[in-house]
Amino acid sequence: MKALVAGLLVIAAGCSTTRTARIVPMDKDLYRVVSPVVGVRSDEGVYVYDRASQFCAGENKEVEIVILDRTRPDAPTTSRLPSAARADLLFKCVAKPAGTP
Repeated sequence: MKALVAGLLVIAAGCSTTRTARIVPMDKDLYRVVSPVVGVRSDEGVYVYDRASQFCAGENKEVEIVILDRTRPDAPTTSRLPSAARADLLFKCVAKPAGTP
């Protein structure tokens, strides 16, 4: 029983709210960011867009979405376990329009 409780604590620790997502260069001026799987959430699309926006802002540019693919936790699944929300964003950093801060 103690081993079961210890195992559940390890799993729960792995589902903490600390999230990191790497920006991966895919091609010239094309990048990808995938939300890490950290539990059942519904805001992963916002999270990956925010990460892309931060990345582009570092280059004084803005995000242009190429593809945003989201998997919701309430989507049908064959597993008995709840599915984790996940988002995969393919994007470009483009010049801001003139006069935009």
